[in-house]
Amino acid sequence: MQRILVTGATGFIGQALVPFLAARRDTAVTILIREAYSQPDLHPLPASLQAIRPRIHVVYADLRNFRQTVQAVREAKPTRVIHLAARGATDPFLGLDTALRHNLYGTLNLVRACFEKTQTTRQFITARTPGELSSMNVYAASKAAAWNFCEMYGRTQQWPVHAAMIFQAYGP
Repeated sequence: MQRILVTGATGFIGQALVPFLAARRDTAVTILIREAYSQPDLHPLPASLQAIRPRIHVVYADLRNFRQTVQAVREAKPTRVIHLAARGATDPFLGLDTALRHNLYGTLNLVRACFEKTQTTRQFITARTPGELSSMNVYAASKAAAWNFCEMYGRTQQWPVHAAMIFQAYGP
């Protein structure tokens, strides 16, 4: 059985992907979400995730915090990680510090937690944006920097790091 950890599960793509994965009999799904979601009265899970809550495991962490991230990854014991979490995809005025903390350091904390602190991860897939190709804004530049580090770790440490460049997300 494969164990998949998904970040960004409460986002547009995550809300479609997680139910699809959870429907597979050979897959155990864990979502890593922000601590705010641990208080369902204040921050309920989106309906698409709430509907499948009995079939998914939930861990809480702030990806900007390395210790929390390591703890969440250790609890999930993923064989595969799909990293969709990001900040600022739809914010043209995203601040530099916010972009770097969430998109660069959050990604680095997660990839390092998967390969330096645990031994179960066999594949790490991160979402990319076509804006990276021209570094058209702070969001795109922060995602490009994160991918450059992922590539570097893939080459120098032989970590199985891959990417999915998402050109257009649309739907209901």
